[in-house]
Amino acid sequence: MNGSLTQLEMDNLLHSQLIGRLACLQGDEPYIVPMAYAYEGNQILGQTSPGLKLNILRQHPKVCFEVDQMIDLRNWKSVVLFGTFREIQETQINPSRQWLFDRIFPLSTPAEMHGYGHPVDSAMTDENRVKPILFAIDIHRMTGRYEKQ
Repeated sequence: MNGSLTQLEMDNLLHSQLIGRLACLQGDEPYIVPMAYAYEGNQILGQTSPGLKLNILRQHPKVCFEVDQMIDLRNWKSVVLFGTFREIQETQINPSRQWLFDRIFPLSTPAEMHGYGHPVDSAMTDENRVKPILFAIDIHRMTGRYEKQ
């Protein structure tokens, strides 16, 4: 049986997953990357480092974002949403970043959270620290589909 997800089912799927796929356009070529995210009803929140993805998003802020849950090829759910990328303003960074981290860090494994077995040879300073960019995808519309056999 194939069908469309209700708004509640789409919300539940978006809340239950941690990784989604962000699609954007680089000129006339599509570009898609996986990313950790948090969902809050009208926006997706993410974080990135300076690089190709951020350059593309700044030039072309209209994006598509996809999240799925696959049990097998005949039992799956998927949500595709369309929205606009925007960088989080400096005054909103700390509460927004805390919201994102509260969602992502509890789902991390202990090995990802602790540097055991991975010694750090240099001191972290503000000059050598990569400064991540916090961003939101303001959702304009979304669709959801499923197959269940």
